[in-house]
Amino acid sequence: MQPQQLKQQPQQIKKIEGPSMSPYGKIKFENKQQQNSPSIQKEIGQYVYNLNDVIGTGEFSSVYKGQDQNTNETVAIKIIDRKSIQNNQIFRNLLVNEINILKSVENKCLLKLFNYLETMNNIYIVTEFCSDGDLQSIIEKKGYLPEHNAVKILKHLIKALLYLKERNIVHRDIKTQNILVSNQIPKLADFGFAVDLNQPQTREILQIGTPLYMAPEIYSHYQYTSKTDLWALGIVFYEMLYGKVPFNAKNPKELEQMFQMHKKNQTIQYENGPQKVTEVAQDFINSILVIDPKQRFDISQAANHPLIQNPHPHANKQN
Repeated sequence: MQPQQLKQQPQQIKKIEGPSMSPYGKIKFENKQQQNSPSIQKEIGQYVYNLNDVIGTGEFSSVYKGQDQNTNETVAIKIIDRKSIQNNQIFRNLLVNEINILKSVENKCLLKLFNYLETMNNIYIVTEFCSDGDLQSIIEKKGYLPEHNAVKILKHLIKALLYLKERNIVHRDIKTQNILVSNQIPKLADFGFAVDLNQPQTREILQIGTPLYMAPEIYSHYQYTSKTDLWALGIVFYEMLYGKVPFNAKNPKELEQMFQMHKKNQTIQYENGPQKVTEVAQDFINSILVIDPKQRFDISQAANHPLIQNPHPHANKQN
């Protein structure tokens, strides 16, 4: 698909919320190939997949575990039905945007795009296969992650944000659902909402993202920077440690009230959690989850924090 320029619209506020599932859709890793179902093998280009090897499903797509016949590498193949999106301009724009961004980046902590193929009926997006699924599913299964494991993941994601910052790209929808994991290495995925600040921007005022991970300034100024991504990463880190987000509001008004209380008096709770979190980890979170973006750490400061630079005291533990 060729890059498309979004049509300029009159200035207005448009709210677009992130999908409530991972890039793999509703994960079905536990559903192995059904023993009694016939094996139906399909090919697209150099890739082969079995219709029984479903990784997950979404509103407009299904994702299958497949194989590159040239390299024998296991891949993930997302198949989007053209008819299902022909009248959904927002989804089509997001799809074009994601492909363009993924083509322009290459980092071991970002989901790797191998190929993009089209037929009359379908669109195929071939990416690396992440055997462990998405981070949210991992957290839900375990309840929380031990701090030393959470820090390992955090360090990789800091590198990902440094890479994006160097290229002036803002992800705009970082959350546990959009972080896939393969061999204990996180892969930031779902770049549909990402923006390349080097490119001309639409005149629309957009409020994009998933509310519980969105930085406070997005609600008031609709400004996206690397610091808004860093805020979201702070939420993700807290969620790994505690199995829940720190500002768990039921609606935007309640969330705004929580932000106001947090601004007046640091309200993040570290007590009565599933584990005793170290002071250095608490300090990292307190430096990231700052309401005023001018006072918040930037990605370089976060990368130089002792939590990131120094070995964790339990770094050699196996779980």
